[in-house]
Amino acid sequence: MTGEDKDQQTLLNSGLRVLLVDDNKVNQFLGKRILSNLGIQCIDIAGSGEEALLKARNNHFDVMLTDVEMPGMNGYELSHQIRAEENAGSHLTIIALTANASDDDRENARAAGIDDYLTKPYSPQDLFDVLTKNTKLKRDFQYEKLEQEEIIGIAKVYAVFNHNENDVQQFLQMLRQQLPELINEVENGINESNHEKTYHAAHKLKSPVKLLTTSVFAQQFSDFTEGIRSQNDFKFAANQFEKLKINLDALILTINMEIEKKSNLS
Repeated sequence: MTGEDKDQQTLLNSGLRVLLVDDNKVNQFLGKRILSNLGIQCIDIAGSGEEALLKARNNHFDVMLTDVEMPGMNGYELSHQIRAEENAGSHLTIIALTANASDDDRENARAAGIDDYLTKPYSPQDLFDVLTKNTKLKRDFQYEKLEQEEIIGIAKVYAVFNHNENDVQQFLQMLRQQLPELINEVENGINESNHEKTYHAAHKLKSPVKLLTTSVFAQQFSDFTEGIRSQNDFKFAANQFEKLKINLDALILTINMEIEKKSNLS
């Protein structure tokens, strides 16, 4: 490893014990890699609120990063239960990971005893900033600055993973498998007039859409997703999604092209 590579990793050796809670394996991979690149070595993963509660009861963690919208016990319920069970003088720092940042989300977070929140997808700098704000972690750190309109697409993925080729390729492979499945779930949910099925699949698409596409399309997709909750006209929803699907298909094509390009070079 060169000296430059060491500088890019900027290992913090913070000693923080972090529990990452998310039911989406792609988000688990992304979060764990960012935490690792920040030098946080003790990272545990929970795929549900119920699993996270058991781990929090049986292990000591300094920080819990939890998705808000999960089937079964969601992030708000998980936080509320942990706060109810905490002993005097103990306090687990809980940071919510959410695709939304509305006033209702902030109020729900405060009511559940959540200390802070991050909007997904988050950059390494975003995560570092929220950790230094809420824990004893203090050290100068600077990843590549990402302006919302400056970098999009595959270039932004490379920046988020600190240009680690193996991590980028593994992440893209996971997306190549997951995105078509989620698109099919949305279409099936619409065809079945099933609000919950359609919303949960669309919600899982929001983070990669926001990471890899323009802010304009990301907002259009977010509006569609949130509208599903109150959508009674599924024929209208089908027409909306058909228009959005053009860009989703283009996104999958971009991912496939990047994977094939790297495969041909190796």
